[in-house]
This record gives sequence, C-alpha cells and structure tokens, in this order.
Amino acid sequence: MRVTREQAAINRQRIVDSAIRLFAERGVDGVGVAEVMADAGFTHGGFYNHFTSKDDLVLHACSTSFARSLATLRRHDAQTRDRGFGECLSAAMLSESSKSDGPLGSVYAQGVRQFLDVLTEQYGERARAVEGLVGFVGARVISSAVASADPELASEFSAALHPPEEDQPRLQASS
Repeated sequence: MRVTREQAAINRQRIVDSAIRLFAERGVDGVGVAEVMADAGFTHGGFYNHFTSKDDLVLHACSTSFARSLATLRRHDAQTRDRGFGECLSAAMLSESSKSDGPLGSVYAQGVRQFLDVLTEQYGERARAVEGLVGFVGARVISSAVASADPELASEFSAALHPPEEDQPRLQASS
C-alpha cells in the first residue's frame, strides 16, 4: 500500500520526534535505528524510505530540536515550554556533537549561535546571554545526571531552570 506524500511527511516527523527524545535520554550510541522505528510505531524496514543512514537521522533530529527550541525562545514562551525544550542541549547530544567535526558539529554550532543571538536580544548583552545559556545547560545536565539516584537533588537543579520572579529573561525547561 502506497502512502501519500503528506502521510510520508507525518511518518518521517514521528520518527524524528522519537529520535529526539531517545537520543536526548540515552545518547546516539545508546539507541539503535530499530528502537527509534519501534518507538515511532514502524518497523525497521521502513527506515531507509526516510533517511539515508543513522547519521542522517541524527542531523535531522538535532536541527529539528534546535529549531523547535528556538521558536519557543523567540516567542518568550517561558511558562509553556514543554519537556522537549532544549533537548538539543542535553548531555547526550552535547557529547555526540563534541565527537564530530563534520556536519553534526556544524549543525550544533549553528544552533548554539542562534540560541545566543536570541538570548542576546532578550538579555541585552552577549555576556549575559552566554551566562544564561551556561546556567541552563548546566542545570539541565546535572538534574538529569542525578535524577534516578537523588530525585530531591535533581529537583533543586530543575528549580534553577524556572524563571525568577524579577523582570529578567531566563531559560527554563521541565526536567
């Protein structure tokens, strides 16, 4: 049975969505193509109808995650950011990007630069934007790292992701 182009695009997006979540949770090396496809509700055999390789999927997942997070950030949507906000900045994706001097490293550098550009507009100066991004990434990584062993400690770092009462922008995400 042939699927329409529209349905193929929807199916591809389901695969990318599963990949974003799974890669952020366990890293690229910790997740196989078959697992991504099963999570998206498809068989492994259909993967190559959508992507040329796992590396191709990683590039699409990373760029899609950055694009979504940037769109949210540009809307100043601090109170409604979902769990997926900033998954591109998870420890797993940071680690994967640092291994690559190829396309993934370029996608990652571009995404971080765009994050800083938006934050610079919101904070008013680049140095404050860098500090904000560093704080967000650090809190997110530490919260995730200790969540299983010490949920209370994780919640302390998760709390740092929520905006303060004062009138200044701050990155946040649910942990």
